[in-house]
Amino acid sequence: MTIQEFYQSIGADGNSVIARFAGSEALARKFVLKFGEDNTFSQLEEAMKADDKESILRTAHTLKGVCGNLGLDCLTVPATNIVAMVRAQDYEGIPAEYEKACKAYELIQEKLAQLD
Repeated sequence: MTIQEFYQSIGADGNSVIARFAGSEALARKFVLKFGEDNTFSQLEEAMKADDKESILRTAHTLKGVCGNLGLDCLTVPATNIVAMVRAQDYEGIPAEYEKACKAYELIQEKLAQLD
């Protein structure tokens, strides 16, 4: 799977991501593969298990930034929503957004494994 096919498979615009990396598909690929090794999502998972609102905010905010920069919109959106909910102290909807984040993360990891 090419980097363009990867982005298409997760419903994202690969062209805009590649443009962020000076038009280099190789550079975009390098950085998106590094996401597969990043432990921010596992930190969010631990924070959710511990119901640690401060850690949930911090890790979801980090995840939002990383995913936003890499064009991983399917994960950026729930991470952004989690950040907004914690800041608003509206904790009721966080589990549903976290479930969306889990599904998006699984999809991204599955597709990353298929990159050439």
